[in-house]
Amino acid sequence: MRSVAVILALLTISCDREATEDGASPCFDQDVLKEYQNPEIALQNKMLMLRQSGFQDKIFILEIYPIDTTFDHCNRGSHEPLAQQVVNPQEGVLQSIILQGEDIKLIQKKNEPASELPITDVPIQILHE
Repeated sequence: MRSVAVILALLTISCDREATEDGASPCFDQDVLKEYQNPEIALQNKMLMLRQSGFQDKIFILEIYPIDTTFDHCNRGSHEPLAQQVVNPQEGVLQSIILQGEDIKLIQKKNEPASELPITDVPIQILHE
C-alpha cells in the first residue's frame, strides 16, 4: 500500500515539473473547448465557445467571449466571458441557441428522446439588438 502512495506522489511531482518547465502553472482540471464557427458571431466581434468540464459527470457551458480572447494551455481565457449558460439535459433536448447581444437563450424540448446531434451542431439564431 505504501509503494502505491509513493508511485502516485512521484507521478504527481513529475507531472507538475513538466507542466511548469515553460513557467506556466500546471492544469489539474483542463476543460475541453470548442469554438462555434459562425461568421455572424464574428461580425459582432464575439466568439461562442462550448466548454466541457468534468470527467465522469460532464457539464456543458456555452460562453460568449470578445473575439480577441486567447486561451492558455489550461483553456483559461485572457478575458472573462461576457455571458455563460449551462446546458442542462434534464431541462430537455437542446433544439436551438439564441444569441442576442450578450444574452444566451436555449430552446429545449421536454419529453423528447435524447438527440444524437452534438451540441456544437445545434442551430444558432442571432437576434440583432
